[in-house]
Amino acid sequence: MRNEIFGMKQGIKTRLESIPGLRVITYEPEDWSDFPVAVIRTDGRNGSLFEADFVVTVMAGGSNRRESYDTLDSHIATSGEMSIEAAIDDDVTLGGAADRAYLVGVDNIRIVRMGARPYVGADFRIRVESRTKAEATPPKEERSDTLSNERDGTNRNYFDITDIPGAHGAMAQTKINDPSGTWSGARRMWIAKRSGEGRDDNLFFQAESGSMVRGSTIFEEGAAIWSGRAQASPEASGGECARMEWSKAGAYTTRTEFTLCGYVRIGIVASALPRGRFRVLARARTDTDNAALKTGHMGFALGWSSGNTSKTPDESEAVFPETASEFRTLDLGELALPPTAMPDGYAAPEFNLDIHGIFSGGGAGNDAGAHHFRWSVDCVTLLPIDESEVILNGVGPSERILLDTLSRAGHGVYTLDESDVVLGPADYEGAPFRVGPEDTRIYVARDDVSDPSGVKFGVETSLTPLTAGF
Repeated sequence: MRNEIFGMKQGIKTRLESIPGLRVITYEPEDWSDFPVAVIRTDGRNGSLFEADFVVTVMAGGSNRRESYDTLDSHIATSGEMSIEAAIDDDVTLGGAADRAYLVGVDNIRIVRMGARPYVGADFRIRVESRTKAEATPPKEERSDTLSNERDGTNRNYFDITDIPGAHGAMAQTKINDPSGTWSGARRMWIAKRSGEGRDDNLFFQAESGSMVRGSTIFEEGAAIWSGRAQASPEASGGECARMEWSKAGAYTTRTEFTLCGYVRIGIVASALPRGRFRVLARARTDTDNAALKTGHMGFALGWSSGNTSKTPDESEAVFPETASEFRTLDLGELALPPTAMPDGYAAPEFNLDIHGIFSGGGAGNDAGAHHFRWSVDCVTLLPIDESEVILNGVGPSERILLDTLSRAGHGVYTLDESDVVLGPADYEGAPFRVGPEDTRIYVARDDVSDPSGVKFGVETSLTPLTAGF
């Protein structure tokens, strides 16, 4: 690459020498007395795209001479025989040394004292693109897969990228769409990646396989019935969910204070405990025959226990579904595993993940009949966020999402229409990701009310190998 850089620099020198009266050199001179003078130096290189940046420092003359400022202005101008930009634009290939060269900008206009005299000058930043060595780089590769909104049987909510081209990983464009018209509404989506050995950890749990633990009653008076059991549900992953219920016959008044009504406990043995930072996504729903308490009062919160350490949620951590009587994917917050440091050579205790059903701000009553308040938990995903995550808001069925770390426009997340026309930047949090040299797993989840086995994601990834690490 040294010869290529040298050729670029010589090409810039040749172009600038076409400017009348400008002395051009590629080193710092001992004698600054012959003005104007331009000094070219290499400022950086992007190995993956074969781009190199150069700074041309132009000293126009003594700062106490008006013609020095006039000369500098003529070099800064966008056109004219003295314009540096025009000189580069006259041959953007730099005599065949590059595919394209262009002036990025002019900055650092200043007065510099050299010896006893002050001089006026500025920095001209030039970028040079050359893909002449692209044939020596592993070619771009395309990968594709179809995922589901769950992990059950043959369904997967992740796809693996293995045998990654290039020794340093790859930049990626990942497009996610609705391949079979299964998405409903404008919903939130989560995308994250995990690489190396940890990518094989089990991060998906069916709630009905856990145990259900009674909490506090939500009723102010009289006998109430608690139940917790696996419940058949056609909208749930695997056809079942864990359901907790408080019920009562006859008149009642609900409590007004924050109440932990019960929880689903999912035990993870120490040997299967994943390590890292995770976002806890619970697919859950609430249901009651009291119309005044359907939304904003019944919700969920995250708790856990490990050895003699535990966490019980408070009211500030409660998450309420936007709608009642249908499953929604709720972001219950972040979780670090294991929750406490483990000394080398010693086993960690079993970890219990607790999804609490909560009740808040009630006080409503009813007089007759049998009444119920139910909290159902379908499944829980531990979304890994150590490396990267993207959280999208309001992705509709006809929209496609593009995560981009490949384009020269810069890293970004975009919304596309059904013809892959860019509609604009997506409404998202986080950042899109490159793919390292290790085998990588990409996770996708969506807040969709439909049966998760039928909610599909079409995924297409383009990988451009990096020629240097990132």
